[in-house]
Amino acid sequence: MPPARFVAETRDHAFDDALFMAARWRAAGAPAQLEIVAEAFHGFTLFPLTIARRELNHQYSFLAAA
Repeated sequence: MPPARFVAETRDHAFDDALFMAARWRAAGAPAQLEIVAEAFHGFTLFPLTIARRELNHQYSFLAAA
């Protein structure tokens, strides 16, 4: 499996799902990064927020390295 990056927002209804997926990815022997973003909500990267720009930069860096 390819490397993966999971983002879990603490105010997202799917927070536990992101944690579970990252754990399962690693259990399958694949590299996985897990970023937990405190006080963020589902889809926060779609808004003009400082934390959103920072997260998008992390995503772009991950993809560039892959």
